[in-house]
Amino acid sequence: MGFKGFDKVSDLGYQQSIFTCKKCDNQCDVTKIKTEDMNMFYGDRCEIYSGENFGASSLSIKNPFEIREEILMSYKSQEKSGSVSLGIPRVGLFYDMFPLWSGFLDSLGLNVVVSDKTNKKIISEGLEKTTSDFCFPFKVASGHFSNLEGKVDFIFSPDITESYRSRYSENGVEKETNWDRSRTCPYLQNLGPISAKNSSKTPLINPVFSLRNKDSLIVLGLHKSFKDAGFKFTKRDIKQAYGIGKKNYLEFKSRVKNKGNDLLQEFNDKDRGIVIIGRPYSAFDDEMNLRLAGKILKYGFLPIPMDFLPLPKQDLSAKWINEFSAQGQLILNSANVIKELGLNSIVLDYFGCGPNSFIKHFFSREVGKPFLTLQIDEHTASAGLVTRLEAFLDSIEGGLK
Repeated sequence: MGFKGFDKVSDLGYQQSIFTCKKCDNQCDVTKIKTEDMNMFYGDRCEIYSGENFGASSLSIKNPFEIREEILMSYKSQEKSGSVSLGIPRVGLFYDMFPLWSGFLDSLGLNVVVSDKTNKKIISEGLEKTTSDFCFPFKVASGHFSNLEGKVDFIFSPDITESYRSRYSENGVEKETNWDRSRTCPYLQNLGPISAKNSSKTPLINPVFSLRNKDSLIVLGLHKSFKDAGFKFTKRDIKQAYGIGKKNYLEFKSRVKNKGNDLLQEFNDKDRGIVIIGRPYSAFDDEMNLRLAGKILKYGFLPIPMDFLPLPKQDLSAKWINEFSAQGQLILNSANVIKELGLNSIVLDYFGCGPNSFIKHFFSREVGKPFLTLQIDEHTASAGLVTRLEAFLDSIEGGLK
């Protein structure tokens, strides 16, 4: 659009009005500024109006985060008439583990119902129902549990204490790293019962286990949880269903990695590639990160999901021996690949996240170049985020000239 000069601005006549957009559940209050030669908008979270102000520098490719969402939700099963319905909230490890749980429940003949995408109403309900000052994503989790109330017979919310081992590639051969722990966030390990207690009266199925355990132990835990909820599944039923779910999960991770490889091979201008670094509930939830990927794309840069990156070519466990967090390990692996490929990065953070306060410093040392940190909570406005994003992208642009 360009700056028109102070003389022009001072004499500029304009009219201001506010309207409520009702195209989705957010119902944003949008401000319209009308001048003699243009209309400008702000306040729309999805930028359905304000997005028209972006110039022709936008990349004319599909948003990779939308592609990833399509792959993820392709594992959503068809509704079964008359079957018991289990709701899965879009919280915690949903954006990574959904193919596993959907395949598992579908194989047991159950209906899988997913909570609505995060929106203004869900955020408001989460803030209202949370009884302690948790981090922003944990507050919003209560809103997702509330969103399923009255829609399902049970809520299915496994609490995973440890994730799978992260992996690296040595001479083209995938291997597991040697980190002896891959713990999830302490909040995630208790997300189900806390969020359900705050916001839902629907019966909760809440198995707790480590994905590092043998499948036989995981099956025993799942069987007990469903038995306690009144289901008559045999251990053999649970074993077969879990095997199908795990196969879905491995296929999903492979599809995402292959899509990322194709994208990076086609995209030659690596300096304009921006990897969004964060935990799955922040990096892959459009509403939680204020539609950051779409904004990056409209400025002519390529937003890249973390798991679109190839595996690192070395095991970083000896270098970062005390990193016991699963998400921290994945973030450090991503930093290593970002440095190797010459990409840039944005780190998403939330007030109140203790582990991130350490991981950011480790990430900075591993990535070896400047990056942008965006701290987001319930008070963060899109305008402030855009200002910081523009400054960061301008600094990259200036380095390319």
